[in-house]
Amino acid sequence: MLNKRVTGRLLGAAAAAAVAATALTACGSSSAGSSGESKEASSMYTWITNENDRAQWQAFIDAAKEKDPDFNLTLEGPSFNDYWTKVKTRLSSSGAPCIITTQAARPRNSRT
Repeated sequence: MLNKRVTGRLLGAAAAAAVAATALTACGSSSAGSSGESKEASSMYTWITNENDRAQWQAFIDAAKEKDPDFNLTLEGPSFNDYWTKVKTRLSSSGAPCIITTQAARPRNSRT
């Protein structure tokens, strides 16, 4: 039974990676910078249940910006309880986010 769960999770992660890879080819919107070169505006869609969630993800974004000042990532998303319904709509829209998260480590019983 445990092996089936692990296999199921691995397949789910692989499917999510495939969806993310596909989404990355069409995500974001390009805009010309002042030097004329194109800068990609990107977004990450995850659940943000409280300010601690937002602060954690923002810390990752800020660390990336320290390494690359041209890095641009917008954080967006609903609470955990709404995430699994709303993510489907966001992915099927023309302005789908470049990155989605599934955070598989969260226990299933927290979804209620």
